[in-house]
Amino acid sequence: MNPTRTGIYKMLEAMGADLTYSNEREVGGEPVADITARHSVLCGIEVPPDVAPSMIDEFPVFFVAASMAQGRTVTSGLDELRVKESDRLALMATGLKAVGANVEEREDGLVIEGTGGEPLEGNATIASALDHRIAMSFAVAGQHSYHGVTVDDVSPIATSFPTFENLLKQLHGRSQSEIDLIPNRAPSTGPKKKVTASTLRAAARIKSAARRDKRAKKNQRLAEIVGLKISNPHAKRVHVNVPKSAKSKNPDQATQPNNRNDVNKLRLKKI
Repeated sequence: MNPTRTGIYKMLEAMGADLTYSNEREVGGEPVADITARHSVLCGIEVPPDVAPSMIDEFPVFFVAASMAQGRTVTSGLDELRVKESDRLALMATGLKAVGANVEEREDGLVIEGTGGEPLEGNATIASALDHRIAMSFAVAGQHSYHGVTVDDVSPIATSFPTFENLLKQLHGRSQSEIDLIPNRAPSTGPKKKVTASTLRAAARIKSAARRDKRAKKNQRLAEIVGLKISNPHAKRVHVNVPKSAKSKNPDQATQPNNRNDVNKLRLKKI
């Protein structure tokens, strides 16, 4: 939380981000805190040039956020981004256009018209130029795109954020065995890998199907305990076939089983 490096938080909050700071403390002589981000609607802003030094390294991912905000975001005074590990202004402008964002590249900044919260189109391969921040930014962009984003080389990410891969997995609630976003490989070897939202959606569908099957089996076991049959345990609502022996002689209760509480629990069990 060093005030000389908190520009990204201030600008996101100016756009409407819901950020909460807690457990503020000092680590290694630097002020730090835990930050909780909640979903909110971002609106485009004009970033004052004097804010640039306090978020110069965070502008690539800020551009990604701006590309999905409501309205226009204007940045200027970012000449330094031309001479970082790469020409970050040019790479971000080219990459964002490739994945469907509306971007105008200027000499000292970008002007971005946001999608209003809609996902980016995706379906593009991004040249990271071995720049770790470019690679991470488009890995994030790929998570909110229709067709995913391919980053040509993600190995440089390990130089500054070795836990980035695991963090993305945690945000999606997936274990490492269920989804592999970024391979652990040497910088100069191995095939190029994809970082795609479609992979995440496929993994989510598989996990959801497994969860439905597990609950269906549980409902079937419960039905067997009370001596009833379930017509379709995979349905959103469980319907119970009541055997003749369970019907009452009272005409008003002819369709009700003896163990009514158990049947109601089964009927209302969601898959």
